[in-house]
Amino acid sequence: MAKTRHCNKRALFLLSAAMLAGGLTASPLLGQQSELRDPLGRRVPNGRTTTLAFNKVKVEELVPFIVESTGKVVIPDAGVVNYTITIVNDRQIPLQEALDLVFLALRQARVAVIETERTIILSPLEEVEKQDVPVIGPNETTLTRVDLGGIAEKVYALQNASAETLKTVLEESIPDHARMTVDADSNQVIILGNIAFLQRMERLIDALDRPNAASLSTETFRLRYADAEQIAENIKELFSEDGSSSSSSNNNRGGNNNRFAEFFRGRGGGDQNSNNNSNSSSNSAALSKNLRVTANTQQNSVTVLAEQKVIDQVRDQIERVWDQPLPDDTVVPRIYELHNSDPVKVRDLLEGLFGTPSEGGDSQSSQGVGRLAGQFSFQAIPDSGRIVVVAKSPDNLFVIDEIIEGLDQPQSAGLPELVELKHASAEELAEQLNALLAQEGTLAQIRRQETGLDDSDTATSPFASDGANAGDADQAAPDTMTFWWQR
Repeated sequence: MAKTRHCNKRALFLLSAAMLAGGLTASPLLGQQSELRDPLGRRVPNGRTTTLAFNKVKVEELVPFIVESTGKVVIPDAGVVNYTITIVNDRQIPLQEALDLVFLALRQARVAVIETERTIILSPLEEVEKQDVPVIGPNETTLTRVDLGGIAEKVYALQNASAETLKTVLEESIPDHARMTVDADSNQVIILGNIAFLQRMERLIDALDRPNAASLSTETFRLRYADAEQIAENIKELFSEDGSSSSSSNNNRGGNNNRFAEFFRGRGGGDQNSNNNSNSSSNSAALSKNLRVTANTQQNSVTVLAEQKVIDQVRDQIERVWDQPLPDDTVVPRIYELHNSDPVKVRDLLEGLFGTPSEGGDSQSSQGVGRLAGQFSFQAIPDSGRIVVVAKSPDNLFVIDEIIEGLDQPQSAGLPELVELKHASAEELAEQLNALLAQEGTLAQIRRQETGLDDSDTATSPFASDGANAGDADQAAPDTMTFWWQR
C-alpha cells in the first residue's frame, strides 16, 4: 500500500515537473488561444490515453492532472484539499474519459466540481449552492453531455404536467447532494446536481410530462369530399358513450345504446376473443362521455371536443376512410326518358316503393321495400318527360331499370275511339250512351223524340193566371224520358 501511494506521488510529481518544464504556467495557459478546444472548453487530448491508479490520493495531488487534461484554471477550496479518492483501472482509456471518471469519484467524496468555460472550482458539496454554478436552460438537453461528474443547474419546462404535482413525485428521487425548486408561475422545475443525475431526471420528467388522459382537446377537420353534417353524425354514433345519436338510440333497445361503438370495440365476436381483448385494449376504440361535435356547413369542416385518444381515432377515421373521393360511377345520376308515362306519377310510385333517403330517423316516409329502402333519390322533370334517379350504390340501379321499362309502355285503355254512324244522330246517341253507362246517383237524362203538335199548341188559355197553371205544368210530361230506377 505504501509503495502504491509512493508511485502515485511520484507520477504526479513527474507530471507536474513536465508541465513546468514546458513552460505551463497560469498566465500562458489563459493566453493560449491557438489550442483546440471541445464544446466544454477543454483542451483536445489528440487521442492520448492513460490508466487510472489513484489509491487514496488527496485532492491537492489531483490538481496537476486536472490542469493537464483540461487546460483550465483549477481553484480548489481549502476545505477539500485533504479529501481523498480511490479510482483504479487496468487498461488504457481516453484521457477525457479518465477525467470524467475522476470527477465522478470526487463527487462520491463529496467534492463538487463546478466547471465553467475557463475555470474548474473544487468546492465542498454542501456549499455548492453558494458557488457560480452553470445554468442549463429549458431548451438545452443534458443527454448529450459526457462530463457526468460536473455540477450544474438545469431548468425543466413542463408542457402538460403541473410542476406542483410533479414535485411530489420527484421528491423521493432527489439525493442529499441535489436540490430541487419548483416555480408554479412558470410551471418549471429547477434541479441542482451533477450531470449524470440531471440526465436521469430529464428522462424521468420527459416520461411523466404527458397529456392528461382525462383532459379535453379540440381539433377542427376540414373535409374535401365528405359532407360535414354526415361526418358529424357518424362521429357521434361511433365515439359517443351516451349514444346521443337518434339513429343509434332508435335501433337499440336496452344495454349500451351505441351498437356501432360496440362493434368497433370488438365486443361482438363471442367469448373466443376474450383473452385477446384484454391484450389489445389499447388499440380498441375509445368512447367519450364529453364528446361534442359541431359541423360548419359553410367551410365544410367538423370540430370535435373530446379526449386526445378519441380525437386521434377520429382523425385516423376521417383521413383513411370517410374523407375520400368517390368513384365516378357512384356520383353520376341515371336519367330516364319517358315516352308513355307521366314523370311525376312515376316518381311518386317509385318513392312509394323505395322511400326517400332519411336524414334524421326512420320515419314512415323513408320506409321502402326490403334492403333497398332509402337507397334512391328521385326527381321528376315534367317539361321534358324525364326522371332523374341517384342511387347510393350504382349496383342497385338495375331494379329501377326493370321497373321503368315495365311502366313506360304504350297503353290502349282510356284512349278514345271514333265510330262512324250511318243513320243515327251522333248527339242523340251520345246522350243515350252517357245515360245508360252513367254511375249510380249521376243525373243523366235522355230527351224524348218530338211527336205531334209543336210546343205552341196548348189547351190552356193564355189568359189564365200563373197560379192556376202551376199544378198543370208539374203534371205535364217533360220532354225527357224517365226510367223505372229513377221513379
